[in-house]
Amino acid sequence: MGNQRNMSSDGTERDNQRERLVARRAAPVVLFIDGEAALQSCSPNGHDLWRRLEPALRALVALHRDELQRGCAVTTMLPDGSYSLQIVPLCGDGNGCALLLDPFAQRDPLHELDERYALTPREREVARLLIDGANTAEIAAALSIAPSTAVIHVKSILAKTGSKTRAAAVGRITANRV
Repeated sequence: MGNQRNMSSDGTERDNQRERLVARRAAPVVLFIDGEAALQSCSPNGHDLWRRLEPALRALVALHRDELQRGCAVTTMLPDGSYSLQIVPLCGDGNGCALLLDPFAQRDPLHELDERYALTPREREVARLLIDGANTAEIAAALSIAPSTAVIHVKSILAKTGSKTRAAAVGRITANRV
């Protein structure tokens, strides 16, 4: 009986450790970057996330540089939909910002477009960047693809949405968002 109690308490302790690990992994992460988009400091687990997402984060900060320099915060999602991203300028001159990555806000608002327009996961990533106002070069940088590949994805989105322009495609896509 004493052994069973110890095993149960050991099992409970292991469950508690597992829950703490999951909670720590799933907690929002804050990254502080300077004006050159170099990591200055971060919350726990931030370094691993920065190493994994650095190109996409740098591209999104560059894409929204004008808003940040005006002192405006920006909320968007990473191109792959894995995290909600809030970019908050630390001062009005664009010389640094805080990045808040929230995995609990993970949801793909364009998911229903799979059925409506039969977009591939990569096309959804491109569509999300189009909605954010990205041009071909910015799409290519954010997704680490060649500009010619970005053009192919955009043309496919235009064809699937029955649009002649990027603006028309964005209008159709955002009109159908949840």
